[in-house]
Formats: sequence, C-alpha cells, structure tokens
Amino acid sequence: MWGLRFLKPSGRLGMIISDSWLQTDYGVDFGRFLLDHYKVKALIDISARVFPVPLVGACILLLEKCEDEKERNNNQTVFLYLDVGETGGFEVNEILNVLERPEEYEEKYLVKVVKQKDIPRDQKWINLIFDTEKILNKLKQKTIPLKELFECNAGNYLWSIWSMQHGRKPATGANDFFYLTEENVKIWGLEDYVRPALISPRYSRFFVFTKSDWKKIKEKGSPCYAFICHKPKNQLPKNVLEYIRWGETECRTRATGTRKVRGGGKVCSQAIPCLERERLKQQFYGWYDLGPIKKASIFVPYYARYGLRFSLCQVYPLFLDYDFRTFMPKIKITDSQLKAILAYLNSSFIRLFTEAYGRTAGGVGVLALEVRHAQDLPVLDVRFLNQKDVESLAFLFDELELEARRLGGADTRENSEKLWDTIIPKIDEEICRILGLPKSLAVQAKQIAKQMMYRRLSRAEEAKPETIRGEEEPKIKPQPKTKPTKKPKPETKSLEEYFK
Repeated sequence: MWGLRFLKPSGRLGMIISDSWLQTDYGVDFGRFLLDHYKVKALIDISARVFPVPLVGACILLLEKCEDEKERNNNQTVFLYLDVGETGGFEVNEILNVLERPEEYEEKYLVKVVKQKDIPRDQKWINLIFDTEKILNKLKQKTIPLKELFECNAGNYLWSIWSMQHGRKPATGANDFFYLTEENVKIWGLEDYVRPALISPRYSRFFVFTKSDWKKIKEKGSPCYAFICHKPKNQLPKNVLEYIRWGETECRTRATGTRKVRGGGKVCSQAIPCLERERLKQQFYGWYDLGPIKKASIFVPYYARYGLRFSLCQVYPLFLDYDFRTFMPKIKITDSQLKAILAYLNSSFIRLFTEAYGRTAGGVGVLALEVRHAQDLPVLDVRFLNQKDVESLAFLFDELELEARRLGGADTRENSEKLWDTIIPKIDEEICRILGLPKSLAVQAKQIAKQMMYRRLSRAEEAKPETIRGEEEPKIKPQPKTKPTKKPKPETKSLEEYFK
C-alpha cells in the first residue's frame, strides 16, 4: 500500500511479505486494495517458512500499477503454490517459467490462472490458491447452515452468550475464582453452588465427553467445577458470602497486563468482565454471577493443531469454557440424529471448510474457528433424512469414537491422521451417497484439506532458507596477507595556500 505512491503508471513492484493475510478477514480488505490499484501479475505461496525470522510463512506478490479499471479486469493473475515437502526446493528460473507458461506446468505444480475481474472481492485468497470453493459450493447446495439447527456460541453460560451478542469478550474475568478443584469446593462448602466444568480442550481427547472422562479430571485434582451463583447476596448463606468476599479482597487475576500490581493482578471483582456484570443488574446479580448454564449437545475447541474435533457432550449440566465453540439445539433432535450430525462434522468436507475459513493463529500453525464461521458450517438437514441414513451415519460416529478410544485419543497428529485414513473415509463415502455426490469429491476434499493443514503446520517448523535457489554470487578469493605499509603523512598547507 505504501509502495503505490512511489510507482509511476505501469511501474512494477515485487514484494516478499507475510502470508498471514491470505487467511484473515483483514486480508479480504487488503485483497480489494490490490485489485483496485494493481494488475496482480502473480501470487506465489510457499508451503514452508523460508526465513528464520520472523516466525511466519511468506508469499511473493508481483504487481503492476494500473489506473485503468478495464485493463486491470482483463489481467490474468497466476496463483502458484510451492510445496516444499514434495520437491525439497525450487529453482528461480523454473518458477519464472511457470509464471510465463502456467499451462505447461499444471501437472507438476499447483498453479491456477484467474482473470482479475473474476477474483472474488469478499473471500480469502487462500481459497483461490487451493480452489476450495469448487468443492464447498457443491456441498452448500445440498446442505443448510448450522445456525438453522443450533445456536452457536463461545461457552454455554449466560455471560458468554450475552457477551457475544454485545461485542464483548466472553471470558469470566477471574478464572482462579470461578474454576475450582473438588478440594476447594469442600473447603469452602460450595457443593450447592458449583457445576461440573470442562475448562480446557486438553481434558477432552475423544469424540464423546462422558461422565467417566469428567471423573478422571476430578480424580487428578484438576479444576473440574465452575462457581455458578445466579442469586442475590441477601439470599446466600454465610460461607458463600465469605467466598465472594475472598474474591473481592484476596483472590487476584492473572490476566495479561495486570500482574505488575503489587501482590499479583487485580482483585477478581475489579476485572473488566466482572465490573461489566456488576453494572448489568437486569441480567446478573453481581460481578460473581455468570448466569445459568445452557445445554450444549456438541462442542469443539476454539483452537486446534491437527484438525478441529467435534464432540458429543454426555454430561449435563456441564459448564463449558469460552475456549470452546458450543452448539445448543434450537429444535428437538434425537440421539441418532445428533450422532449423524457429528459424523458429518468430523468428515473431510468440514475439515476442508474449517481449513478454508478458519483463522491461523500467530506463527505456531494453530487453527482457530470463530463463532461467525461456525454458524455457517454447511450441515445435513437431519429433519428430512430417512431413518436408515441417520442410523448409518450414527453407527459410523460410534465406530469413530471406539477407534479413538482404542488409539488412546484423537488429539495427537499421529492418531488424527490414522482416523483420517481409516474411519473418516467411510463417513465421507456415506455422505456422498446420501447427498448424491461423486466419491471423487470426497477424495479431493481430503487431499486439499490435508495439503492446507500441512501448509499451516509448516509455519511452526524450522525455517528452510534454501527452499528457493538462484544464481549465487561467485565467492571472492581471499587475498594473501601482506604487511601493512605506512601511509605518508599529508603535507600541511597554510590557510592562504589552502584557499588558493
């Protein structure tokens, strides 16, 4: 954007920049800027980190300044993806040949040519490189957005729901106060004011979260309860009032930016979300009140490295932290229908959707699913599926869960890929049969989703500066050492001579 002002008409700009914008919402705006001011000659994305610093992937933009809209629209843009995993490296001259004659290299490289006027102005450009919309559009024609069946949120308690509706952060504001171990519950005598809680994705490793899974968290002495007190202070017993007072005097937060305060962070009651609840007297009785819990039948971690895992919740009432995306049914759904939806949500089609629309967080390659994208997940309308198809998918979900249990979890890369190569292809085939789609579409979805995942994960690996090779400068031969000679002292001149 800065370089535009330094270019004359038809001036060219080649730039190596972070490729994070390819998968972010702000990148959509940046893409529109490029389309409005340049002929985008080429976008080259590289699967691996090329530079040791910074800790991000890079892409190459080749641009030409152009003020004529018609000329820009007729420009042919080349999208090229260089997969280091397959070749180990690339020669600069060959890359230039690909850009000049892309049709000759379609079998060797992932290369695509798009007329500039056909580049969508409201989409992330990562989808143009991998051509995800070609598959997802066919899927969307035969499915419905998830928001028609479920209310989607971050967390499943009143404060998190209210926060998402009003543009606030759904955090509790004081986790050390609200999240308790069984021992702490007994010490304070809070048995009637706590609910079972799942506060972190690391405690959920399978596709079903059971009472047995929750009890294991409790037995380890980890936080497994949430303080839920949706009552005014004048109706609370003495021990609960003492606990709330502890949060107003001694218990302190560990929020970023508050730890420099003497004795730790802020007092819990003074955290920003807590102050907000104290102000909202119509919804909450005070800063200590997170509101009641809403039943969430399905949840998925906000962040994941090896693919987002959609899980069935069999514990109720269960408090789910705001680091989960929660799905609360809007309609009556049977257990079989719920499992059928879960089988679909863990298919290669949804993996492709989340890789395409999810956000890559920082330089560690983690995939993040925002609520607005979760709401738009294309899902089967189980209300109109025949019972045999529902039961078939429900059976496959049970098989997926059993295999994950046998492997010891679905949270590692190795186990995730084993499931993706064994049970999930069966789910993919069944979805294609039910929706009347060719099986090849599921194969393509899996291949592209895996490629996008590997690209994302490579950002967290060691940099490979030797990826792109060109003509190197000839090495300068070292000169033989010689004894330094004394420089003659300059002749001194008088001021009169100097000015002459």
